Amino acid sequence: MVINKNNFVCKRCGFCCGLDIKLEKKDIENIKKLNYKEEYFNNNGFLKKINHFCIFLKNKTCTIHGNHPIVCKTFPFYRDSDKINFRCKALPKEDISFIESALRKVIEFEEND
Repeated sequence: MVINKNNFVCKRCGFCCGLDIKLEKKDIENIKKLNYKEEYFNNNGFLKKINHFCIFLKNKTCTIHGNHPIVCKTFPFYRDSDKINFRCKALPKEDISFIESALRKVIEFEEND
């Protein structure tokens, strides 16, 4: 089965919320719309963490879902520099076809953004 945004099921393990998230200008603007001061969440261009996890993670739930950073919206199909990473615990490691699907998802997201 090819994994895509329609059939991917998040296991809500919180793994992705422990990754270093580089903030885009649009991410900062979206979070500020929720009345958070930039100093609260921006750590030199990265999303701040508390105890190694995103500052907005509470009980394995994103408290800013809908306004969360672009990399979070595309996870597990996200970019880290120029590489695509597939470290999500919910991805079927035995099914290589998800790579092709993920590449299409990232390209589609970037074209529509």
